[in-house]
Amino acid sequence: MLAFTLLTSTTAASATIKLVAWNLNNLHFVVDEPLRDGAPSRSEEDYQLLQKYRDRLDADVIALQEVNGPRAAGLVFPPDQYDLYFSARYIEDLVTGKATHLDPEQRSDRIYTGFAVRRGVFDAVSKRDVPSLGVIHAADGRPVRWGTEILLEKDGQLLRLLSVHLKSGCTTAAWRTRPTPTV
Repeated sequence: MLAFTLLTSTTAASATIKLVAWNLNNLHFVVDEPLRDGAPSRSEEDYQLLQKYRDRLDADVIALQEVNGPRAAGLVFPPDQYDLYFSARYIEDLVTGKATHLDPEQRSDRIYTGFAVRRGVFDAVSKRDVPSLGVIHAADGRPVRWGTEILLEKDGQLLRLLSVHLKSGCTTAAWRTRPTPTV
């Protein structure tokens, strides 16, 4: 988890905006059942602990990675306190019903990037997808891990943020075998 505090200033006032990036490790909306093989299974106590972390962070904007959509994010970031913005990759699962289906055989196991934005902090928020940041899934050739960008407006100032989920592999030794670039 990364946390940043951004100080903005104008001639009229100054404001502090707290930003956090949080990979929620395959978070989804079904309690006591993992999203996919190898993913963690979360209990009610786990969701309560994640809510405590959220409260301790006290962030205005949280860039999210590895979340199975707004329904899952809503278990940690209640919609009456946060607006949720997710990659449009989620819409395909929503249209097909896979985004809300409880049967594991019919439910999507996809993860998405997005944002949780504290309500009432900004004058306006808009979202844009950045599919060009996606990578191709090795197993079936589909693009995954789109970037999600938001534009925040407060007191006439704009702030553009991007939530990305990089391709895994940092836990392997493959990076050590890559040739060293020459200058």
